[in-house]
Amino acid sequence: MSNRRHREPDRALARAFVRNARAFQEVGQAAQGRTRASSAYYLAIAIELGLKAFLLHRGITDKWSRIHLTHDLTKALRRARMAGLRTYHTASKRWLRLSPRSKPPECFLEA
Repeated sequence: MSNRRHREPDRALARAFVRNARAFQEVGQAAQGRTRASSAYYLAIAIELGLKAFLLHRGITDKWSRIHLTHDLTKALRRARMAGLRTYHTASKRWLRLSPRSKPPECFLEA
């Protein structure tokens, strides 16, 4: 795997990250009734995988992310925003959406 920051998007790996993010999200939501700590842990992993899937789709390599972002969600969110991810706040929910100038990556549309 290349150490270069940008290359052709690795869509297969991005889809795998999205699948894993969904699995961790389900586990985190199921754990909410038991302990907040375990729920937060699994949901943080889901967020990290989702952000890194977005970065993969934008051509940022997994190796670059592992070296420079590690498990830092703040860094991952900052890099995703630089790559085109837009966030906004409404009422009590935080929603993520893609830049209106780009169409959503297919890996985010698959169920």
